[in-house]
Amino acid sequence: VYAIAGNSSSVEAYDPLADTWTPKAAMPPGHTWHTAATSPQGNIYTFGGSTDSLPTTSVQKYTPAADQWSSVGLAPIPTAIRDARAVTANNGKIYVIGGWGGGSGIPNVQAYDPVANTWNTSLAPMPSGRWLHAAALGPDGKIYVTGGSTVFENTELASLEVYNPPGNSWETKASMPTKRMGASGA
Repeated sequence: VYAIAGNSSSVEAYDPLADTWTPKAAMPPGHTWHTAATSPQGNIYTFGGSTDSLPTTSVQKYTPAADQWSSVGLAPIPTAIRDARAVTANNGKIYVIGGWGGGSGIPNVQAYDPVANTWNTSLAPMPSGRWLHAAALGPDGKIYVTGGSTVFENTELASLEVYNPPGNSWETKASMPTKRMGASGA
């Protein structure tokens, strides 16, 4: 389990068996509001974020075995974002969904292939642009996106939208009972 940057560039790894935290190589440059996901190959990727409150196209790769960060040669995320969510799907691609694009939540779905180092941006957009939402891979292989906000003024959402990666399609499901933003999904 890794805690990656945030209000500093520090990175720590938690060992649940030993109940200890170990400092790891700092993330360069330290920035906030990024999203992260682990590839099937075991590397951790961070996407977007902000160094000065503006969204970025940053992509960073952390290799745990080498305790090393790199962005050399990595394709930047096509649309600058912060406060998006990243989910690794069963097809091995990392889906970076939504985020704040500089004024409101965006509906973009951007899929990164960590093996080919390429992006697919020709994907069906979310029905509702959002940022600070929760996203998780379901046992059915679909990506569940809920909550968040559509605008910068912190208007919370309760809606649930489900993305089917093989079908490149979205469907709207029952909303959560409670509106929320800044939540996590699992």
